[in-house]
Amino acid sequence: KVEEQPKSPAEQLRILQEGNNLVDSVARWPYSGWRLLRGSSGDYPFHVGKHLLAMVWFAYADDSGTHRDSVCSVVAGYIGSPRQWKGMRRDWRQALGDIQEFHATDFFQPERWRSTKSPYHGWSDHRADSFLGSLLSVINQYGIIPIGGAVLTEAFFSYTAEDRVWLTGANLITMARMHEGEPEVIDKLAKHEGSPERPYFIIFPGFLVEALRITSKKEKPRIHFYFDRQKDAEAHAKEAFDRFKERTSMPEKENLATITYAESVDEEGLQAADLYAYVWYRKLMNTMNPRLERARRELSKKKSEIFIADKQYFDRMLAARDQHRAEGIRRGMAEGS
Repeated sequence: KVEEQPKSPAEQLRILQEGNNLVDSVARWPYSGWRLLRGSSGDYPFHVGKHLLAMVWFAYADDSGTHRDSVCSVVAGYIGSPRQWKGMRRDWRQALGDIQEFHATDFFQPERWRSTKSPYHGWSDHRADSFLGSLLSVINQYGIIPIGGAVLTEAFFSYTAEDRVWLTGANLITMARMHEGEPEVIDKLAKHEGSPERPYFIIFPGFLVEALRITSKKEKPRIHFYFDRQKDAEAHAKEAFDRFKERTSMPEKENLATITYAESVDEEGLQAADLYAYVWYRKLMNTMNPRLERARRELSKKKSEIFIADKQYFDRMLAARDQHRAEGIRRGMAEGS
């Protein structure tokens, strides 16, 4: 029997984030290491809420080094089931103690601690190391999976603006025909769809693909993406998200549910993503220190590498585009001859 949904939108959101009650879910699907939404995932009594036979996953991502003069730009974070995130959020908040919000740039640059406004003002190295160890332990304790990648900024900006527009998601339509005995080729590049000044959007579709692949063997997962708030990128990212869902040939694309930009102070998952992205950013910048190295070693227990879009990668992408375009021109000429 399906009961009436709670009337409060806040209550409905909490069910979505923390899980509700699925009757006999373990009996319906073999246990695979990832929890289905069921009674023990949430705090609702058995008779309250709609009993949805589905899985909901959440991916949290942050970026680091997205300014143009940076050596690289990283977009990375974690994906996991509601049950994993619920435990992680609770333990992360406990590890923070009286720190309201974790920002990697503030923590990993001790010179900032000298400011009386710093939450780490007056901290000893021992306290900082103990604090970092607690955060890393929380991340490794739960089944949240690292995803994301990096782009080498100098390599990206070495290409023409039109190439960068295409690399960041713009659609290219080539029309070819024989006109009055002469070949005629017209290229139409949807420039408004690309983002040639933001290397960030090189990694964005790969982030979605990786999330789909991780959840591809789950039973009808619905993936909700949370990104740290960026007013200048949000609108374009949401459009890129919708275009990806429309154009990708991946059969799992229906699993992509929503994309939300949120304040990291309200989302512990974004703070963990910030830590992960920043550590990789500093690694690629070759500006590590012992504390960052420790963080990298601990975070690498789940995944020891990250995808990097470099000049070789861009050349392969553009070569494939040009080959596809040439084949289209040949077909168009043959049909029009």
